[in-house]
Formats: sequence, C-alpha cells, structure tokens
Amino acid sequence: MNENFVEKWYVLHTYSGHEYRVKDLLTERVVSLGVKDKVLEILVPDEEKIEIKGAKRRIVKKKAFPGYVLVRIMVEPYQSKTGTEYRMDNNVWYVVRNTDGVSGFVGTKNVPTPISDDEVAVIQGRMKRYSSAPKEELQFNVGDKVEIISGSFMGSFGKIESIDMQHSKLTVMVEIFNRLTPVEVNFDEIHSI
Repeated sequence: MNENFVEKWYVLHTYSGHEYRVKDLLTERVVSLGVKDKVLEILVPDEEKIEIKGAKRRIVKKKAFPGYVLVRIMVEPYQSKTGTEYRMDNNVWYVVRNTDGVSGFVGTKNVPTPISDDEVAVIQGRMKRYSSAPKEELQFNVGDKVEIISGSFMGSFGKIESIDMQHSKLTVMVEIFNRLTPVEVNFDEIHSI
C-alpha cells in the first residue's frame, strides 16, 4: 500500500434500525472481499442509558445517531483547486456502498466526504463518557400523574413537581390530610398512571 495513504472517517446512511446489522454485514464483506487492509473500523455510535419503566431499572444501548454508521477507511490525499481532498479505492467504495442496508455515503454528488478528526473525537468521547456513567432515561416528566409503588407512601397518587437527575429523586405532590404535600421518592419507587 502506498505510504501516502491516511485514515479518514466516513459516515454511511443506513435504514433506521439496521445499524448493527449493517455493521455485521460490512465486517463480513470487508474480510471476504479482501479490503480488510483499507477498511479499518466500523462503528455504530451508541450510548448506555438507564431506562426506568415501572419499578424496573435497566441499562440499555441507544444509538446516538439513528440511521448512521461510521467507517474508518484508508484513503489517498491529493491537492485540488479547493484544497486537500481524499480519493477512496474503487473496490472499497463498491464493497461499502453495495452492502445491504447502506443507502449511501454522506457527501456531495456521490462523492463521500470525510468528517473531521475533531468530530470523531467528540463522538468517541461522548460514547466513553456515557458507557462509564450511563445517563438516566426517564419515562415521565414534570406534571405527570404517578403512583408511588414502594416506601412509606406506597399506594399514594400525585403529580411530579420536580426531577433531580443528579440524585435520581423526584418530588411528588401527594395529598395528605387534605393538603398537597411534597414527597421525595426514588425514580424506581413510582410508575406513571
């Protein structure tokens, strides 16, 4: 391979919901069609989030960019009138573009355009940050009516007054002795009604 080649990240459009399937198919095709030395990495940007439904809390993977897959490819830089551009090997373009579920590269006029190293660093940093500390994903909002399903106020109904994401707590306004009283509960102690 020419030593002038450089690594660049490209973004593929995929059918929404098929990102992991595209990654698996493309991984197989890259090996079987002999372009493994030019297609270096295939990435579905995702984040781990804590999803709370009813009293159950679980960690789920959510795609950060539904409908997109990132691919790191060896390309050849060259100078044009507008500056440095990158030429992708025709075999690589064919293998990637003709993988089931891929609708095309992000770019202009059928010319794939690489994303900047800074953009890739932001995406990878976001993935690392969320995988080390999953973010809570709530199925309720301020103003929602809820039932408290555990703790001292189990069986009480009320409205969510505030949400404290940092401490995984909610303030629910519950009627006690004919007065609305704020009650602090954990996320997993309520469910929407």
